[in-house]
Amino acid sequence: MRHPRPVDLDRGRGTEPTWKEVAQTDPWRIEITKKIVAAEFKSIICGARLKPVSLLQPAFETAKEFHQSQNKLARTSSQSKFQIHNVDFLLTAQNPRLRVSLGSVDRALRLLNFILHHCHGYGIEAWVDKEKFINVSYGESSVRLSINERFEEVYIPPPPVSRRKQNISGQRIKQGTGELSFTVSWVGHTRRIVENSGNSLESQVVNIFAKIVLSLAETKAFADDFNQRIALSTSKWLERAAEAAHAKNLTEQLETMRVANLARNDELRVEAAEWEKAASIRRYVDHVRTKSESSTKPVDPNLAAWICWAMGVAESLDPTDQRVSGLPPQPPAIDLE
Repeated sequence: MRHPRPVDLDRGRGTEPTWKEVAQTDPWRIEITKKIVAAEFKSIICGARLKPVSLLQPAFETAKEFHQSQNKLARTSSQSKFQIHNVDFLLTAQNPRLRVSLGSVDRALRLLNFILHHCHGYGIEAWVDKEKFINVSYGESSVRLSINERFEEVYIPPPPVSRRKQNISGQRIKQGTGELSFTVSWVGHTRRIVENSGNSLESQVVNIFAKIVLSLAETKAFADDFNQRIALSTSKWLERAAEAAHAKNLTEQLETMRVANLARNDELRVEAAEWEKAASIRRYVDHVRTKSESSTKPVDPNLAAWICWAMGVAESLDPTDQRVSGLPPQPPAIDLE
């Protein structure tokens, strides 16, 4: 589960509580923390003999195999590997990974086993991720656990015999110091509990449990806060999209009205032009009729038929009756004679 870094989500929060403040007041975190404090693990962890949890069982067996081997430094196998000079102890294949020297493997496994046992009692489940690191989860929240040892570099001079035969220099190697640290990490955050000569990890086990529970609560609070922001952002985006769609719809309606108005204007101009033609024909016919009535010359016997035909053409061109009755104007009649 990948999210943007928490620092990006803390900007511009206003008066709302941050996800860290929400995690501090989480009821589950408060309840489990009270149980952890009341358990007094300090007095029992040193003498605890717990059966290895299922995901650590192979690690215990591999560590036992290495300790029983006569050639611990050179031993390798397909499941396990102990690097030369005790640099670190890598448990691969089906085993979880530890970064400790061979001398600290037993202690690291016992401490980790104790923690996972009691995490399970609080409803916190343990599992191994694809990188072979141990994770614990509660609900949809999960954090990674790891135990590391501090290494220091030492110089080993060459044997005296080899030094006399040829110029052979010594070598620098890393050796475990026995000082362990416990790390709880999740996206963007790391909590590290370090031991020193007067403060072992066993004596800080209550603090380790508290860090695990707080980290799980913070992971949940951060995820909830992130999802709320995504939902709010999506809601605002949908609102803007709806407004844009509404504006586009109004624009399309206005464009449709504009086109329709232009079409009506064109139709009006066409009707007016047809009416002008009809009126012009009528005026001409009236003029011919008046001229024939006042003329002293003989009148063409076909004039009356021509006048009827011409007035019919004018009537077919005139859109007035169709407009008054609401019918679309009809096209002018075609004279087939």
